Amino acid sequence: MVKYIIKRLLLSILIVIGVSLIIYLLIRMMPLNYFDTKYAAQLANGTMTQADVDNFKRLSHVLVEYNVYADRYGWGHYATNELAEAALTGGQKTICTFLSYVEGYANWFWEALHGNLGSSFKFQDTVVNVIKDNMWVSFGIAIVATVLQFAIAIPLGVTAATHQYSAFDYVVTVLVMMGISLPTFFFALLMLSIFSQRLGWFPLSGMNSPGKIFNSDFEMALDTLHHLVLPVLTLVILSIGGLMRYTRTNMLEVLNADYIRTARAKGCSERTVIYRHAFRNTLIPVVTMLAGILPGLFGGAMITEQVFGLPGIGNKAYQALIEGDIPFVMGYNVFLAILSVFGTLLSDLMYAVVDPRVKINK
Repeated sequence: MVKYIIKRLLLSILIVIGVSLIIYLLIRMMPLNYFDTKYAAQLANGTMTQADVDNFKRLSHVLVEYNVYADRYGWGHYATNELAEAALTGGQKTICTFLSYVEGYANWFWEALHGNLGSSFKFQDTVVNVIKDNMWVSFGIAIVATVLQFAIAIPLGVTAATHQYSAFDYVVTVLVMMGISLPTFFFALLMLSIFSQRLGWFPLSGMNSPGKIFNSDFEMALDTLHHLVLPVLTLVILSIGGLMRYTRTNMLEVLNADYIRTARAKGCSERTVIYRHAFRNTLIPVVTMLAGILPGLFGGAMITEQVFGLPGIGNKAYQALIEGDIPFVMGYNVFLAILSVFGTLLSDLMYAVVDPRVKINK
């Protein structure tokens, strides 16, 4: 068991390094970056020059300095980066760009090894602090939604399987397919339109009522819970479909197994057959879903948080992504990658708990 865990951890480290490298290259190849987006208005009205913006890029290591590489490799000495870019050949500029990416990633990786994921351009704080300060809002919403999702989807799946082709099975299947088919942003806006704008039962956005004075922490907590009903409901309704169908399919497969027919032939009650013999084996494939739950708990629901205006980590990641905030997007995705590989390892270990026949001795 220990040898297996060590091997998986070493493999996980390689996966995280590979993921971080791919993410860095993709972000650096984006046509725009944070500084071009932020200072576009100032460039347009003449209050800033391109040289000023390039200085910010140079300090943040997001600018390909062709003149520096040209001088380093003997391709000529150029006073400015613009002159070097105009004079170098296409192949030379490609080499400069590649070297810039390699050096930039090497610098980021060295700092990451020391626990420094950089400073966010947009949020003016370290990436670690931004993640730490905002992930708990997402975690609170996600853990409640996940518990409700399992509490609703698994019993529905088991009941639908044990009453196959019944009216209940057809109704649940149709409703579930409708939930799976609805896009998150559409369903979230629909919930806001009905329950917030028309009925006025719930607030439109945020986690607390603006300008409201609370007499106690309990009153403030109730107000927060009131704001979170629709986001949690949205996440639950849109997520129970996949888990319910997954449980139903696995349950039907188990119910047709030979040992289930044997248990019935021995005279076991239907309740014993279903919940003692079939249900436990149904959970074995469901355990696989643990690999995706962990990053979902801490990674936030990007679209849902954006629509409902929640200050979670998913909302922060969306804002950073559309503005090209390289350090935060890098740190956030590496954070999710670490959670994903840890969740996969946890899922593998849980097989031995759910199914005693599984022995991890590699």
